Amino acid sequence: MLHFRLSASSSMNSSSSTVRRLVGSRSLSTTTTARYAARGGRMNERSQQVWDATKGIVFSGEVKGNVGYAPMPVRGYATSPEVRPAEAEGTEARAAVENESFERKVEEMVEVVVEKVETVVVKTGEGQEKTESGEGKTEEDIHTVLTPPYTPLDFKIPDDIFLAAKKAPEGSSKSYWNYQMYRGPTGKEKVKVHYCVSPDTTERVIQRYFLNEPILGFDLEWASDALPFQGARRNVSLIQIASPTRIALFHVALYPKRGPIASPLLKKILEDPNVTKVGVWIVGDANRVQKHLNIIPRGIFELSHLYKLVKYCESGEHSLINKKLVSLGKQAEQVLKLPLYKELDVRASDWSKSLKLDQIIYSASDAYAGVQIYSMLNHQRLQLDPCPPLPHHAELKLPIELPDHTVLPAATEGDEIEMTPAEAAETVPKPKKTRAPPAPKREKHPLVSEADIWVSQYRISHPPSEDAATYAKPSELRAYYLWHHNPDLDIEAVCALLRDPPFQIPTVISYIVRSIKIEDLLHDKERLLKLLEARQQSVPPGDRFVGQGLLKKLKGEEGAALAEKRREDIIQDEPIQEETVQEEAARRDD
Repeated sequence: MLHFRLSASSSMNSSSSTVRRLVGSRSLSTTTTARYAARGGRMNERSQQVWDATKGIVFSGEVKGNVGYAPMPVRGYATSPEVRPAEAEGTEARAAVENESFERKVEEMVEVVVEKVETVVVKTGEGQEKTESGEGKTEEDIHTVLTPPYTPLDFKIPDDIFLAAKKAPEGSSKSYWNYQMYRGPTGKEKVKVHYCVSPDTTERVIQRYFLNEPILGFDLEWASDALPFQGARRNVSLIQIASPTRIALFHVALYPKRGPIASPLLKKILEDPNVTKVGVWIVGDANRVQKHLNIIPRGIFELSHLYKLVKYCESGEHSLINKKLVSLGKQAEQVLKLPLYKELDVRASDWSKSLKLDQIIYSASDAYAGVQIYSMLNHQRLQLDPCPPLPHHAELKLPIELPDHTVLPAATEGDEIEMTPAEAAETVPKPKKTRAPPAPKREKHPLVSEADIWVSQYRISHPPSEDAATYAKPSELRAYYLWHHNPDLDIEAVCALLRDPPFQIPTVISYIVRSIKIEDLLHDKERLLKLLEARQQSVPPGDRFVGQGLLKKLKGEEGAALAEKRREDIIQDEPIQEETVQEEAARRDD
């Protein structure tokens, strides 16, 4: 059994002083501070408290409900003394942080000091330690499970924080990995987060903290329904970079509408090949930045390549090393030994407005996970014997080298998402046939690469349920993406992009229709109506086609909309006609 003994007075004083330090000029009463420290408890009257993973802080005697922390308002808190709210109480939050960076962290608002951790184990007859669940585990197993994995960086997760996350109920907020867990060499330093809402702030933060960093975590967030022609603020809403000690969130969507979006120093570090930017699906992020910010990222590094190299070199399964992508969540569970928070409500939230606390934690953690995973995997690579070379930067498009410096066959490379075990089980191998040598494979169009990455991301964030009878296939989603996100392309161009020789037009239309109907995807009704009307004209009278029911529905909606518009026009025209008659009668009288 694990007991956490905490000092009530030290916890109370720490929480109170921390909140006063963060608030600055704002006043906060002792009662309010106590409520945030432990809602429903009277801490000064208790000499001892016991932490329970499922209930929070449990006092002896009667407890009224579970103890928890009330959500803290984050507006107005800053780590820099010169940062103060720019407007009165009723103004928007972004006015308080304009032209300055600041840090928002839950654990700095309410801190609990762990004085002592006691681990009680029972030795079994076989020399194993028996846990509370009764499962026999060796001492090495228990040490591995209850201690954080090694990182060569100075900022590490303390044992007690890692243990608390491991013991927290599965799916609870305390069970997920995030950047807030890390502490510096003295155990007091914490990872700083700078939230920037203007190019000037971006310049200052990069100049002070990130300009000389050799390794940076890199990630993007954008509106899930953004179209290419809608501009950078919707297509590159948030840029995240992370060093081992700091994280910067550049909220492009909130930058002033007049003036440049890409600051010179941001462009400099992204285009510098000597600054390694690490992430998952990073080629797609780089293409998006190039398209909408006119920045050509260099020195981009795909974490999936290093993950596969280390994992399968260690096991000796070299044939499994390839360039298929592995999600950041899967890598976090394998390398960081804790799950990432990847709930759809945060991922699909509105990134065009001032960030809420959960968005800050989510986006900052994604970038910071990149720099930690890279450092840990590279350390593990260096321990291998023989040691394989580090994979090349992704923009170079070079193969992964094995320990003996041989390279992977080109056929094993490709930016595809790794199949899950369930999907792999459904794939039945077919007998090999003797065929003529295939024609040289043409280079994939950038729009198709972008569509492939979107399909991978979409399927991970929208996995089909176990009882789902049907779901859109990757080929169908790819066709939908090319058609929906590129309104300047006609259906013939989409067919040509998807395959050489091009797909038949009816096939691609059926792909688009199935994706929209099955996945309930966004679409331009007017464009879809024209597409289906053209399809209807191409089939013999009386023949059915995919999308016929949808065409009927769209026509009905269009007819109803036109009827409503005519009715409104008649109502608006009536007083004008009446006034005209009166004016004409007056002229006759004159």
